[in-house]
Amino acid sequence: YGEVLFEFQQKFGLFKSCEGYNSTGTRFRLRKNFKISPRGSSSSYKVVMESNKDDRQSCYKILNHASVFTIEDGSGRFMAEVKKKRSNVNGLDFGEDVLTMVVEPQVDHSFIMGIVIAYGLLKSNL
Repeated sequence: YGEVLFEFQQKFGLFKSCEGYNSTGTRFRLRKNFKISPRGSSSSYKVVMESNKDDRQSCYKILNHASVFTIEDGSGRFMAEVKKKRSNVNGLDFGEDVLTMVVEPQVDHSFIMGIVIAYGLLKSNL
């Protein structure tokens, strides 16, 4: 009744990472950028995408700012924003895995969704 968009494999070790791949040959790897930063500042993750169609690699970055994270391409261009969904009713919480996502036009939504799921798996939120 549906098509599998991506399959995921978590890799544990010194540097935890998550790999995703689909039937069209698109593969990506997500890992945290490790750097010492002041407490409460943003953290970032690096995404490297490869394709079996050609030997190109594309790099993306996830910037995490509290409950909002953005996805940018290698040149810093905004691609998507993901944040926890808020209720209009005071005191009603949708949960950690209910998100709202805004994706720029001309960006592959399934690829962005794959990044979001991999990010959630690494952070153990999904």
